[in-house]
Amino acid sequence: MQGRYRRLESRRSPDGKELWLNWAVEQREDGRPVGVVQASVPISRSHADIAYVLGRAFWGHGLAIDAVNAMLDFLRVTLHVRTARASVDSRNLPSVKLLERLGFRIDDAIDPMSVWFNKLLLN
Repeated sequence: MQGRYRRLESRRSPDGKELWLNWAVEQREDGRPVGVVQASVPISRSHADIAYVLGRAFWGHGLAIDAVNAMLDFLRVTLHVRTARASVDSRNLPSVKLLERLGFRIDDAIDPMSVWFNKLLLN
């Protein structure tokens, strides 16, 4: 397990071709960890694949939108990433709505249950 955390902490894939951002999401009131938001960014920084997971008890409190927004700002301002992407199970309506509220648009439906969303961060 320590090896896995060392790899994540390095912020790079084992082959060095991607930046790995892994952030803990904390509850506002007490700083208790409630989930994660992540991004994988190729060295070209042409795009970032993002992901987020929050414990069910913390859904609907604005934590996911705040965390993803913070990640998108970091990707745009600090890393100058052009596009963010996310893959979502089409049955996960709260995630679909969250991405739409953040300005993501459907790019491609891989199959009836997997949908890719894209958001332009830089022109």
